[in-house]
Amino acid sequence: MAKVKRIFFILLIIFTPSIIREIFFPEDDYLGGGYTFNSYAIWGEKAEQIDIPNEVIQYNYNKKYIIAKQRYLHAVDTTWFNIGNRNRAYGKYDSIYYWIIDKQKDTVYGPMDSVQFIDYCKRLPNVPKLDE
Repeated sequence: MAKVKRIFFILLIIFTPSIIREIFFPEDDYLGGGYTFNSYAIWGEKAEQIDIPNEVIQYNYNKKYIIAKQRYLHAVDTTWFNIGNRNRAYGKYDSIYYWIIDKQKDTVYGPMDSVQFIDYCKRLPNVPKLDE
């Protein structure tokens, strides 16, 4: 009986983090490379990784890239964000922007319009497609 309790306790310790994650964050989707989608945005785990703010309306990923389509919903028309110590401004309310994250290089391409996005997709190998 003590052996069964010990095995149960070990299994409980192993699976508790996954159970808690599913209960409290059921819509999170781990995208690899330290990035997670959580219902409306893509977040990087590390401080130097760029977040794609709300609202991410479509995304896809593979082993190397994450691609995202974002509807910009901030109340202010311009947002400043930092990529590699470069401040950048972008954003008009309710506009559509596209992003590509190279997970292996930790490089972000975006925000960009649809023409720029298509151009980058042609130049970068094995970029996943957005279902349109």
